[in-house]
Amino acid sequence: MASASSGPVPRTSWLGDRADRLTRSPVNYWAGFALDVVGIAVFLVLGFRASGAWPVATCATAVLGFGAWTLWEYNVHRFLFHEAWSPFIHGHLAHHVAPRHTIGLPFFVAIAIAGLLYSACRMVMPAPQAYFFTAGAYLGWLYYGILHHVEHATDLALPSYRRLRRHHLVHHARMSSNFGVSTTVWDRLFGTRLDRSPGSRRDVS
Repeated sequence: MASASSGPVPRTSWLGDRADRLTRSPVNYWAGFALDVVGIAVFLVLGFRASGAWPVATCATAVLGFGAWTLWEYNVHRFLFHEAWSPFIHGHLAHHVAPRHTIGLPFFVAIAIAGLLYSACRMVMPAPQAYFFTAGAYLGWLYYGILHHVEHATDLALPSYRRLRRHHLVHHARMSSNFGVSTTVWDRLFGTRLDRSPGSRRDVS
């Protein structure tokens, strides 16, 4: 995902040539990051205006949203991106074939989902908490995107980063394991964590 690699990239979308070109476009890829930053800022500002302050309970809702994102990320990656019945499997398998290409969802998808999430949250919680929960989940998505990009781009001399990177690269060697990118917690809990790639005596690096 960091840069174009040699060789052809498989089709990424079942919606036709335009969608395929869009999801493989570097402009779309980087525009998604930019729009996500704006979207998170909007939800935070709206949350602040709705509450008039930054009370601990309201801010804790954002932390809860971030945590909820990590579970959502695990399940989407495991079931929507790796099960044969899912229409999203094509785009994700293209990433496995060419992990350094800038392959991404259409730039507007994340902010649209965030809007739907806010609407759903608004049914069960006041507006300030709904804004902050959505902002926290949205921030989780952005964190995931940045981390995933960097994991395929470079190695960093940070022990926690290297553990997550190794965890994810094992997934690329064995796609039935290590679905979490932001955290290893859910793989540990659901029994899908693999320390090493099959047949290797050392960790994948």
